[in-house]
Amino acid sequence: MQGRSRIIWTGLGAASAALMLSLPLWERPAQGAVHAAMAVLLVYAAAHDAKTRIIPNGVVAALATLRLAELGALAVSDVRGALDASAASLAGAAAVLAVLLTTACLMERRTGSAGVGGGDVKLLGTLGFCFGWEAGLLIAGLSCALMLAHRLIPRFGKPEADAFAFAPYIAVAAITVVFLHDAFSL
Repeated sequence: MQGRSRIIWTGLGAASAALMLSLPLWERPAQGAVHAAMAVLLVYAAAHDAKTRIIPNGVVAALATLRLAELGALAVSDVRGALDASAASLAGAAAVLAVLLTTACLMERRTGSAGVGGGDVKLLGTLGFCFGWEAGLLIAGLSCALMLAHRLIPRFGKPEADAFAFAPYIAVAAITVVFLHDAFSL
């Protein structure tokens, strides 16, 4: 079963990357490549989290590094644009982290459990850094909606585990939001 799961996640990563690379980003081909790399990293994080319930810190660092490289490349041609994009990245991380941490604190106070792991918070905060506050909050909300919809589907007698991997929902939400933004904002 683990081999089959690995093949499925590898296929999803390759398909996501191909989809991001195939977008008509004639004016910004580097952005398509960065988003394809991010899709592969997200799918890897999802597969790893599904197997171990841990999101590797290296994936979070790689995502942030890709965004920093994007900002550095922008600074070469447009310093003012790079400063604006950097401010948007910081605002995105701050907004997503503020919402997540506030929600986690309220959940912990109410139920005794934060309801979200530290890796999930880091990953979502980094996605806010990568894509800005609007997309970051949309990714967080969509991933929660996907998780709730999936967990509400009856399991036909199979007991539902309390702990679950959240990164697969985050990956699907992030790839969907970024793809739709890239495909329709041109």
